[in-house]
Amino acid sequence: MRSNHHKIRKIIVAILLVISVLSAALLLLSAFSGTLPPQNHPRLSLLPLFFPFFLLANIILLVVWLFIKRKLALIPLAAMIICITDIRAYFPVNLPENVPDETFKILSLNTGGVAVDKKEEFIQYFLDSGADIICLQEVFGKGGWVTDPRIREIYPYIVTLSDKSKMSCVSRFPILGTEQIKYHSAGNMSAAFYLNVNGDTVMVVNNHLQSNRINTSLLTKFEKATDIYSNFKERGQTTRSLISKIMESGKLRGPQVETVCDYIEKHPSRYIVVCGDFNETANGYAHYMFTKHLNDAYTRTANGFGFTYNNHKIRCRIDHILCSENIEPFNCTIDKLCKISDHFPIICDLKLR
Repeated sequence: MRSNHHKIRKIIVAILLVISVLSAALLLLSAFSGTLPPQNHPRLSLLPLFFPFFLLANIILLVVWLFIKRKLALIPLAAMIICITDIRAYFPVNLPENVPDETFKILSLNTGGVAVDKKEEFIQYFLDSGADIICLQEVFGKGGWVTDPRIREIYPYIVTLSDKSKMSCVSRFPILGTEQIKYHSAGNMSAAFYLNVNGDTVMVVNNHLQSNRINTSLLTKFEKATDIYSNFKERGQTTRSLISKIMESGKLRGPQVETVCDYIEKHPSRYIVVCGDFNETANGYAHYMFTKHLNDAYTRTANGFGFTYNNHKIRCRIDHILCSENIEPFNCTIDKLCKISDHFPIICDLKLR
């Protein structure tokens, strides 16, 4: 009887060992595949989306090994230590800090086009936000609400750029100049706004990088597909459609990211802020490229996952605020009470050093 029990235990340990090695490898691959240009490695560019699931698997295996065979707990532990930067980007933990008086507040939001019936909600939200700089993406239509007299009274400096999409910079500070960063796009754009912040020039790069072009119909199908009672065939078709759209969008987004990085390098500014809707998670290619020289305000000051997109059961942080080393971020938050768009606003206090 003991012999049988021992054999069963050995088989269980062997199976768990294989699962552990595979989970650790997938965690590492999902972390580092985000450093590869998606236009060159479209399939690998999908792996960062599954990073939190691989991380959860390794956490569970770590706990299991601690009860079964502690030495083998080193496998998931080592993988997580190697990926600590990506883990922290997804789920930062920081001690609270007091916001000093010398800061200014920046807010970034993909407005989702602003439905006519929500115009007043948007205007009131911005008036109550206390933000000094507001960067908006997807300001579709005439966008007249951005220059509403009530907004203009508090924010005298407003610039809206129009291409296939629109984006606005709404500011208490003078806007010294604006330049669109040209790249190939199917309805997206990036632009640099140069602001005079208390005598210092700050380059604010507002982005709406290539969207995944997932329409409402496909999102609704995805929501239904996540139901355990959904049709297996339909679930497979929906998943393949989503994967195809994400890969194709990634191929366009990669060069856009590189173009924005080139612009920043060729237009050096003492103070740099990069924000907006990257349409990628915190360990995607865009985040990797931008954080080579910039700090993620959310990672540095916030706590928890911090989802900015919250629609059709999709939860992820694809909106970001990054800043140069000489700008100190404080209290980066995501306002989940603001539900006037399919994105939540991301807000941060910044101090020029």
